[in-house]
Amino acid sequence: MKISGSWNYRKALILSVDRMKEFNSILLNFCERIEFTATTKKNRNIQFETLDEMLSFDNFGERRLQEIQLVGYINYQRIFGIIIKDTNGKLLHYYNTLECFYNFKNFDDETLFLSKIKHILRKSTPNYWLVGKFSFWGAMLTGTVTNTIVAYITGIRPNFQMNLLFIVSIAIVCGILWLIWLLDNKIYYNVFPAVAFLWEEEVARYDKWQKFRSNIFWNVFVALIIGLIGTVITKSILG
Repeated sequence: MKISGSWNYRKALILSVDRMKEFNSILLNFCERIEFTATTKKNRNIQFETLDEMLSFDNFGERRLQEIQLVGYINYQRIFGIIIKDTNGKLLHYYNTLECFYNFKNFDDETLFLSKIKHILRKSTPNYWLVGKFSFWGAMLTGTVTNTIVAYITGIRPNFQMNLLFIVSIAIVCGILWLIWLLDNKIYYNVFPAVAFLWEEEVARYDKWQKFRSNIFWNVFVALIIGLIGTVITKSILG
């Protein structure tokens, strides 16, 4: 009997050296050896001899890892393949962060395999995963499409008269779109990464962006509290 299947994970993942070693030890319970390959940000494919070699790779700049693949074998038969990838989508920042394909001889092995993987992935999921799931671009596009449909249904039609105001409006919209793209790709993507491979130089880069995220949170939180207290005091004084 042969059971083939697949499974996907859709939450963010933070994978440190210790977490990867733990993951590797779990996977070795289901195979004899594991092959490790990776793809960098510049689409360079790398084959590693061992896990330690991958974890000591110069994970920095153009060589930053964007995707890793783990393939388990018994003799020359492939038992499973796991792809972990850092993506940056449009409507959503990311969809599947892990894709898994497997072949087992019985349902017990399949159940145990998935149970072990799900357990370690839950341990590797950051608290921000839901916030980081959505993009500003996707939210804006969804809102624009919705408003357009509602306006069309209610009989409101845009008046595209080519005048100075129309041209200025188009320029402003283009500027806003560019700012949203910049916010999504240069800031939001780094503050809430879909997948972070935390070894070598990537650790320092990740810590820098997490401090930035923490500062933003506390600044916004403190501003809201001060604003709320100010409103309460003002209402109390004015009666």
